[in-house]
Amino acid sequence: MGVRVSVAPVLRVRASWASFAGAGSAGGQKGLSASERARRMRGMMRVSGTAPAGMLCLVCDDVLTTGATAVEAVRALRQAGILPLGVATLASVPLKTQGDELVT
Repeated sequence: MGVRVSVAPVLRVRASWASFAGAGSAGGQKGLSASERARRMRGMMRVSGTAPAGMLCLVCDDVLTTGATAVEAVRALRQAGILPLGVATLASVPLKTQGDELVT
C-alpha cells in the first residue's frame, strides 16, 4: 500500500525574467527587502498544463530567501484549485534585518 506520486512542472512565470528583474540589473532581487520581493513577485506565476482541480501537491524550490517565491507559487496553485500541502527547499539563506525590514 502506498501513495501514487508524480512530478509535474505546473507553474510558469508570466513575464520574462529580464523584464521581471529589470533589464540590466545584476542579481535581480539581491538586496531587496522582503516586502519589495513580495511586491515584485505578486501575480507573476500562473498554472499551466492540465493539473486537475483538487489535486494535492508539494511546492519544491531550490533556495528559500524571504519566502516571496513560495508564497506566490502557493497563491497561483490555490487560485487554480490545486491544494499545496507545503513547500520543500534544498537550502535557505539566513535572514538579516535592517530596521524593521528583512533584507537579503
